[in-house]
Amino acid sequence: AAQFNFLNTIKHKFEQTQKTIKDIRIIRNQINGLKDKMGDDYPNDLDSMGKKINTKLTEVEEHLYQTKAKSGQDVLNYPIRLNDKLAGVFNAANQHTAPTQSAQDAYIEVAAKIDIEINAFKTILDTDVNVYNKAVREKEIGFIMLKK
Repeated sequence: AAQFNFLNTIKHKFEQTQKTIKDIRIIRNQINGLKDKMGDDYPNDLDSMGKKINTKLTEVEEHLYQTKAKSGQDVLNYPIRLNDKLAGVFNAANQHTAPTQSAQDAYIEVAAKIDIEINAFKTILDTDVNVYNKAVREKEIGFIMLKK
């Protein structure tokens, strides 16, 4: 039972991590997509805000996920990130025994670092993305438009 509960806790944190990575990519694609659709008509202030948001999102994403690794061998050149460390804790705890103290300690350490990044992402959403959305609404930019 202890093992099952611990693995479920890790699984939940991994799902939060992966959702955050996915949400980062969705926001980035939406900002870049609006810029692409508007072309030369994309306002400079939105461009500046979008670049700042993308920079902040990239920083969070790169703490959570190794974006440079493209093949299995790349882990030799680029360090693993928090999602891989969490997966490692899961694998270590997925034995036929109750979780060890070292596995629990490793989870606490990695989960705390993940929480920092998830909270940073939420702050970007609550501040920067809200300001960006407000600016888009104030400029009355259409939701549906053809690429220029």
